[in-house]
Amino acid sequence: MTHRRLIPSVLATLLLAAAVASAQSPPALRSDMLVSTQWLADRLDDEGVLIVHVGHGRRGYDVVGHVPGAVFVDMLDLLVRDADVPDELPDRDTLIAWCRSVGIDNDTRRIVLYGDATGLFPARLYATLATLGLADRVSLLDGHIRRWRAEGRPTELGEVTPTPSTWSPDPVDSPLVTYDDVRIGLDEKGWSAVDARRPDTYRGARAGHPRLTAAGHIPGATNAPWQDAVLSVRDPALLPPDQLREQFGPIDPDRPIVAYCATGMRSSMTFFLLGYLGYDARWYDGSLIDWQLQGGPTVALPSIDASVP
Repeated sequence: MTHRRLIPSVLATLLLAAAVASAQSPPALRSDMLVSTQWLADRLDDEGVLIVHVGHGRRGYDVVGHVPGAVFVDMLDLLVRDADVPDELPDRDTLIAWCRSVGIDNDTRRIVLYGDATGLFPARLYATLATLGLADRVSLLDGHIRRWRAEGRPTELGEVTPTPSTWSPDPVDSPLVTYDDVRIGLDEKGWSAVDARRPDTYRGARAGHPRLTAAGHIPGATNAPWQDAVLSVRDPALLPPDQLREQFGPIDPDRPIVAYCATGMRSSMTFFLLGYLGYDARWYDGSLIDWQLQGGPTVALPSIDASVP
């Protein structure tokens, strides 16, 4: 009888230990979301790989040079800038038409995005494509064009004209969330929120955007500035995964995590990073401006005067 009574106790201890170990283990890295310059160099002639140079203005693409075979997209062409919340996604039909115009189809196995600088625009395009169910086919080039050129890899000049397609997305659950999703998720479902802005705007030292009516952050959100994820401006490769995880602090890997900023631009990088690290990432494109327009509360640290513009 003694041994029989011990069995449930031992089993409970083992289950508890397994639960603790599981809670302490980070989720698996989604390594295919980030590709190296060598990986891309080995696949420049692969017809299943679509390379996209994402910029603001064409000088880097036309004058300085681009990765051979890369098509150009100006990220501003995929932003709605005159709405109540600036820099929002265009409508779904517009996005689908753009995907067709650059040649995305069912045979496109990998879409590699890179930019002229630190990778913010490519991350925004990643988040945009994720809303159409393409996240598992999209990667960022680690280090972008700056590392590519620093390593002496080939570039070319001239426009690359893609062959348009008739592609249509499959029905998927979009990672894009609204004000109501975030409010209910944070209040009732145990979601976490990550603020991608600079520490001073997160704390409430200043609003950081002229359309914000109050300084500070969404209650309960942690701060992980997006630019802290790269080695440097000159070499915008990502930090090692363990260092990236440290920036996000103790977040629950079993619950959704919402990335936001002021307009949804900077948080697109945070959304990418969270997905790359294996978390259940959601993206609030409306971000803090929409949050305040909808009546959501904003908090600042007690020592900060939130009235400072």
